[in-house]
Amino acid sequence: MKKLNFMILLSILILYQCATTPLKFQMDPSFDPKLIKKVAVFEFEPTPGEPSSGKILQEAGIEAFKKQGFNVLEKEKVKEAFSKLGLRTAKEYSESEMKKLISELGVDTIVYGKVMEFTSSGSPEGLLHDSTPQPMPGATIPYTEYSYSLYITLNLFHESLGKTVFSAEYKKQGKGRTINMKEISTKAVIEITSKLKTQK
Repeated sequence: MKKLNFMILLSILILYQCATTPLKFQMDPSFDPKLIKKVAVFEFEPTPGEPSSGKILQEAGIEAFKKQGFNVLEKEKVKEAFSKLGLRTAKEYSESEMKKLISELGVDTIVYGKVMEFTSSGSPEGLLHDSTPQPMPGATIPYTEYSYSLYITLNLFHESLGKTVFSAEYKKQGKGRTINMKEISTKAVIEITSKLKTQK
């Protein structure tokens, strides 16, 4: 009976961890992350509800990859390459388009992705103790607690295999006194790229 109870508890813990883990990823077993030398981060496909989300994720991606020690191409160079090749940004790309961009940019790795959800909102859900004198001892004042929801996909295309070698899905919700979606997005991409570092 004790063994059965233990197994039930273990199963619950595993299911809980799976349910609360914001990141899922998979990497091509034949790919070596050490081959990543120079990275170009593309503008992500934005969510319809927030057109600027794609550009924000691009900025977050550039910052995150730099913080992880990767050599990242300036976004202006990426923009120039798209213009020269007559390609549209923030969309799905074919393998032939990726290979052309790799050659034009002079990089070995392209980072691209899609924003599925990108929202933040405020509501007076909390109470904050006011340090200023109040008519009644221990009085509290309401404060605004913000909530956010971020759901993105991130992929790496590498020249060595000529295909997408790494795919990740990140989905997280949270609350706080202040919400900065750029910072939240950067932390999300750092968490994703850390998986590349651990695989080296």
